Amino acid sequence: MSGQSSFPSPSAMDAKVATEHSWARLPLKADDYFLSADNPLATADQRDLEIEALEIIQAPAVKQAKEVARGRWKTIIASLHPDEEAWTRFDAFLDEFIYHYTLKALNSDPNYPRVVRYNMLPHTWFGRSIPGTRQGGGDNWDNAYALIPVEHGASYEIEVQRFSPGPVDVTWSLMGNLMPTMTLAVLEGRDMVAGADGRFIVTVDEKPAGGRANHIQTQPDARYIFIRETRGDWKQVCAAIRAKRLTKPRMPPLTQSELIARAARYVTEEIANTFWWQAILANTPVNAMTPPAGITGLGGLVTQQVSFGRARIADDEAMVVTVTGGGAAYYSFGLYDFWFNSLDYANHSSTMNNCQAATNSDGSTTYILAHRDPGLHNWLDPAGVRSLLLVQRWQELPRESSTQAPVSIEASVVKLSALQDALPANVSRVTPEERRAQLERRRVEHDLRFAH
Repeated sequence: MSGQSSFPSPSAMDAKVATEHSWARLPLKADDYFLSADNPLATADQRDLEIEALEIIQAPAVKQAKEVARGRWKTIIASLHPDEEAWTRFDAFLDEFIYHYTLKALNSDPNYPRVVRYNMLPHTWFGRSIPGTRQGGGDNWDNAYALIPVEHGASYEIEVQRFSPGPVDVTWSLMGNLMPTMTLAVLEGRDMVAGADGRFIVTVDEKPAGGRANHIQTQPDARYIFIRETRGDWKQVCAAIRAKRLTKPRMPPLTQSELIARAARYVTEEIANTFWWQAILANTPVNAMTPPAGITGLGGLVTQQVSFGRARIADDEAMVVTVTGGGAAYYSFGLYDFWFNSLDYANHSSTMNNCQAATNSDGSTTYILAHRDPGLHNWLDPAGVRSLLLVQRWQELPRESSTQAPVSIEASVVKLSALQDALPANVSRVTPEERRAQLERRRVEHDLRFAH
């Protein structure tokens, strides 16, 4: 996409997206688990866990743990010198942090595994307002995240049904901790084998695959299967997933008091792991990006390459970032606040991936970060946040040697008055009306995640 952009009017956007969107025509039958034929993410597991978490966070022990966590955060974060803006966002960050780890505690028993999704913006579905579930770990706005608890020595079957168009990148990681930073094994979506109807089963046990497709071998430290489904186009449809333990449970389900105690423990114990990521980003250059590199030694998605940075630009400045894809099926650039939580990407163009961005004539992509709308398609809107963390991701990279040039990234800060000279020729521009339509499409497509 290059040159002048064209968008439908906002008034036509809902109908247009509904026409383009395939979820309403999925071969998915609603039942007592899949609560919607239109959305595989709307499950009884998700509904019930979210409702239970709303109750658990009100328990005195969890409230007390929240205040302990507040004190620990204020102590540990002092070394990173948070500014006034960071503190204005702290309470919202802490609320999501508590709800996030409460959800994980509720789905932490490998004897009775469920599928819980998290790292989402605040949302409303099934008649309830649900808090945000980000925890300060650099959530990817394009991902549908899910956790399934497992343990070494037990056997599981995870039923999966894929739909079309599906996510551009899928990874199932065996994790040894909650954050997660300890990856023990990875099964990539491009290696999974599905039937003609998109259905298949992922087996999980302590034995080698032994010729079995779609298998994950556990290790003694295993705690969760961590699923990332990355949507380049937000109309892409995530898989329908249901987990079942084949081995007889070792113990009865955890009682509510046990779950409350576990939630209270998680919200205090996981602070250090979250701080790890915030410290990494705090030590990156200001108004610059680090060279692309694998992330295996840090944690996170081990199959991707990443570039990190920070930005603090004035009202009369813009940061110009140009990237090449290196053959990656997916790449994206986005903005975070001090706490390493994504900004409100449903209502602001604070993130942009290679399906959403306009490309340059040479195939590269140039993003423009500025506090004022520069009238360019690839504007990254910081939504009023001044101290920003930056992440560029490349996923589903070629495995074999390729004629593609390797991934690259260049960044510079210029005055808005000199922005034109810093841009590639024929950069894609938008009118105010087209910007409104672009943002309306973004909101409508984001809300498809909570259709039911």
